[in-house]
Amino acid sequence: MLARPRTLPVGGFIQPCLPIKAPKPPMGAAWLHEIKHDVYRLMARRDPVSIRLITRRGNDWTERYPLVVEAMNHLRCAPA
Repeated sequence: MLARPRTLPVGGFIQPCLPIKAPKPPMGAAWLHEIKHDVYRLMARRDPVSIRLITRRGNDWTERYPLVVEAMNHLRCAPA
């Protein structure tokens, strides 16, 4: 596993881990996995000023998914 830097890069973009194909999901209680059914994978970023949805290549797709932004706005947490 690669260590990530503790400080955010310029612009706040964090390079995501990329999914890999596998013949079957990993087994055991220490593993968490998901089946990817759709075409898009986004990161949701919430800070005191805004909520942004970012693609793995760094494109801002916030305006494409207003319901996800609304759901993030209702979270009871600090930055996420």
